[in-house]
Amino acid sequence: MSLLRRISHFFKLDVYVAYLGDFSFQIGPPSSMKSLSELLSEIYKVEVTNNLRKKIESTNENSQNDAVAAGKSNTLWRFNIKKKAVKYARLYCFLRILRFFVLLLLFNLKCNFLQLVNKGLVVVITQPFYFPIINRGHVVYIRRANEPLGKVLEKGVKGYLEKRFYDWVVKRVVYLVPINRQSPGCVIPNHFDVENHYLNYPSAMSSLHVTGTWNYRKGADRVASVIENLPFQLRSRACVYGGLGLDDNINELVVSLGDCYKGIVAEPFKHYVVGDIFLSLSRLEGFQRSMAEALLQGCLVVAVSRPDSRYIEDYPGVFIVDKGKEFSFEECAEFIEELFSMPIEERVTLGEKNRERAIEDMGRDSILAAWKSVLDDVMEQSND
Repeated sequence: MSLLRRISHFFKLDVYVAYLGDFSFQIGPPSSMKSLSELLSEIYKVEVTNNLRKKIESTNENSQNDAVAAGKSNTLWRFNIKKKAVKYARLYCFLRILRFFVLLLLFNLKCNFLQLVNKGLVVVITQPFYFPIINRGHVVYIRRANEPLGKVLEKGVKGYLEKRFYDWVVKRVVYLVPINRQSPGCVIPNHFDVENHYLNYPSAMSSLHVTGTWNYRKGADRVASVIENLPFQLRSRACVYGGLGLDDNINELVVSLGDCYKGIVAEPFKHYVVGDIFLSLSRLEGFQRSMAEALLQGCLVVAVSRPDSRYIEDYPGVFIVDKGKEFSFEECAEFIEELFSMPIEERVTLGEKNRERAIEDMGRDSILAAWKSVLDDVMEQSND
């Protein structure tokens, strides 16, 4: 496409869905933003940042290119490499910061250019790192963390940028779930393509699934303790998906999981079976994408109390293990054992009901209608 045709194309856009950084299967936001852009394109002219054009691979073999491969031996290899590379740590950190600033600059230049070319364009972002020159009212920010707006979650330079964003930019906020009973702003859950979530019915023993980056924020230490407290016959049925984080102390816990740790797997929800149990012990989430995928696959959900888990606590097969009390990994393990002792027919029924509710709450029609209301309202207002 020639430059003139490209600019002409930008004039016709309604919505620009933008994401800063690399596309990765390890985290939910890139996939969520890609799904949102595809949904909005049904009624708007939508463009996305290049990183959201990545197509999801359907096989585990292809997913190995996305990050470090799975396995206990590979985990130990990674630890050894890190120990040998300590002297390069400062250089590595410097290069990471430098790369972030380059990406940040390019991201802001492109978004601002598009808004200058097309003053009616609405930019939808999910990271607090865009600083528009004009049309601040045409920026819609999706708040993913289940914390009140204005609470800075990043540290260092990113924390400074985040604070400036809250002070100066943000006007339109969309929350994924209510953060409390008097949640401000608009609440629209993530959209999921239900057709991509076909049901697998049990033909063998049920499994326990945990999906997410292996770090403190995702509750990796809690997961390791719960699995260690399960009886051996249940422990062997646990499947932990996700790449390692940056904390070596947390990473070392994965060794105790043995073969339960599967590493990075593309679309792990396709391994879930109706009546399986999904464990969500994250300390901080917006609306955990892997938990929503588990609901759509007909799984039961065992979770700690967070805004997103409380949002679905009235689903028939969702159980909050620390409601009104401190989290106990012993009690959590005992509760999982109780669920596994339930007749499979009962768990399948609960899983099917979970799926019905999830489709109702996160399916195409309701989410598209909610976003149309937000975007139409933004477009009708004059530029600031």
